[in-house]
Amino acid sequence: MDRTGTPFPRFLSTVARRPQQGAGQFLIVLGAGHLGGHAMQSARVGEDHPVAQLVHVEWMVREINGLVDRQRKLIEKLQESRSDFTSAKIVLDSLMVTLTLHLQKRDQLRAMFNAEMAEVFAVCRNASAEARSGWRQQAA
Repeated sequence: MDRTGTPFPRFLSTVARRPQQGAGQFLIVLGAGHLGGHAMQSARVGEDHPVAQLVHVEWMVREINGLVDRQRKLIEKLQESRSDFTSAKIVLDSLMVTLTLHLQKRDQLRAMFNAEMAEVFAVCRNASAEARSGWRQQAA
């Protein structure tokens, strides 16, 4: 789970930006270990791919959370020193709006990703069932 209490995408094991692959390239490694297997698949995708967008939004959420923490600490210090913290509060409010928008986008992208993965795993299960059925028929 992340700091907002939202679970990470179930099937997204590792997504990393690989600088040596050039700007806009991501390496994605999907794992299905929780399904009882150890299947792994990797792929390179561009910035417009939903998974790459999800990685970017996840990164932004972490960055903005850090900025929110720093801004809150600044406001506390300003209050303790009895300084005017009006502009610092305005910055905090705008960071909170930005964070909210990124969280909404992340939720949307996660839903799309999880729906895509559910379809992929359904196809894999069906193909596996068909293969087992074929083996049984051959054995009989």
